[in-house]
Amino acid sequence: MRDKRFLRASLLVLLTLTLSAASASAQNRLKVMTWNIGGGPCHARVADMRPFAEEMRAKNPDVIALQEVHYDQAYALAHYMQPAKPFYLQFVWAQRCVSKTRPSIFDYGNAIISRFPIRAEGGTFDGGFEVSPDPARAANGNPEYIKVAEASVQLPNGQWVRVYSAHLTGNNGPPANASLQASQTLTHILINDQRSYGQPRTILMGDFNTYPATGPCATSKAGYTQYRQLTHWWWDSPQFTDAWTMKPYDPGDVCGYTISPRNVPNPYARYDYIFLRNTGGFKVNRMERVKTRQRLSDHFPVYAELSF
Repeated sequence: MRDKRFLRASLLVLLTLTLSAASASAQNRLKVMTWNIGGGPCHARVADMRPFAEEMRAKNPDVIALQEVHYDQAYALAHYMQPAKPFYLQFVWAQRCVSKTRPSIFDYGNAIISRFPIRAEGGTFDGGFEVSPDPARAANGNPEYIKVAEASVQLPNGQWVRVYSAHLTGNNGPPANASLQASQTLTHILINDQRSYGQPRTILMGDFNTYPATGPCATSKAGYTQYRQLTHWWWDSPQFTDAWTMKPYDPGDVCGYTISPRNVPNPYARYDYIFLRNTGGFKVNRMERVKTRQRLSDHFPVYAELSF
């Protein structure tokens, strides 16, 4: 009888440990998406954001990084995503449009939408930090204030993951300025991570306007310098890893191209990335350039399922 009680107790402990391990494993997963929705500072705003929300809901991401988005568009997307679960929004304005019809618009920039609670971070009141603007656009009368949105996301198990949504100049501006933007972004992130004891996981997502420097789809164009900075910094020691290089091999989409004009169905360049801080123990279980049912922007979104 005593042996049977001991056996039952042992099985109960084993079952409890197994369920606890399974629960912890399930909680250490995160689905992320980044998408430049093409809202442009001087462009006509898209009034109906429901088609974007439908494409996002098809993947059901936990955290979404948006670029070229107006505040009202980001707010509408967060609202339309709520039928599944409440979503939280972090927005940082990035660019002012200067034109005859719109003398100043300050609500255009980057955003982070999360199904988990978020905490604003960064050096500005709206949760972000500024890097060097593009001098060419300023000279044309359209000054661009490059700000990176920043927030910490709290997972159900209480762990925090810091998330950034960036839209850097890259190939669209002078190479020296693109390198400066990358250095300023990395410096801010690394200093913040050093101050955040117990929060080692950092995800940098967005439109970097640069080409990959490694892999089968590398390019020799000058923009690769910025990519190399993002993945090999501090005396050539890797700090971030391009998640595309960590994902399971997919023969149907080797390069992960994300951009082409809306009237060109097949993208031919990769500007949109998910970078993972390599100290966070990330694993990429699945990643894809999302083939949206509708062509809503000149960028396709990128989606990844992570575990750690």
